[in-house]
Amino acid sequence: YCCLLKANRFNIVHDRQRMDRKKQEDPVEVNYNCALCAFKELLRRQNQNLVALPDKYHPNYDLGAIHQAQLEMSRTREIIAEIHDKRGELNEAYRFLVDALRSKEEILDPADPDFFSTLNALASVCSRCYMHEEALAAMEKATSAAEMLFGETSSAMATQLFFMGLTLFRIGTIEGKEKDKESM
Repeated sequence: YCCLLKANRFNIVHDRQRMDRKKQEDPVEVNYNCALCAFKELLRRQNQNLVALPDKYHPNYDLGAIHQAQLEMSRTREIIAEIHDKRGELNEAYRFLVDALRSKEEILDPADPDFFSTLNALASVCSRCYMHEEALAAMEKATSAAEMLFGETSSAMATQLFFMGLTLFRIGTIEGKEKDKESM
């Protein structure tokens, strides 16, 4: 976590001199690379631990332990997606968020706050990748979850509806431009 924290929270843009007196060009990128390597290694080890758990035919089978391991892996995927997002690698961020969401859909209730936050992260990445239809689908699920969690008149619901309206506006703008091109 320390590399990710350093890249996100501290002003290290001009921190070019290392402890060993060597210089580095982009300290923020170096810290994101370190964090990415660490979390991908963590994901690899979590996967090894998941595979090592007893299967359903073993007497020590524990579905709760399997679900817990899968949720931990989903959280690690979200962190990896966040790092890719901050580095501007939106396609990689999208891939990791979709994987995290798939796991959570199987385990969590649709109104679970963890599921809700993953949907919002996915919608944000999709919107910036110009995948507005997918962003809208994720926002619709997130809006439904927000309504179940916070009620119809909550500020979370208002925020969800605002961003959904913004995405609908973007989709309408794109469709309008396509119709204008066709009519020419």
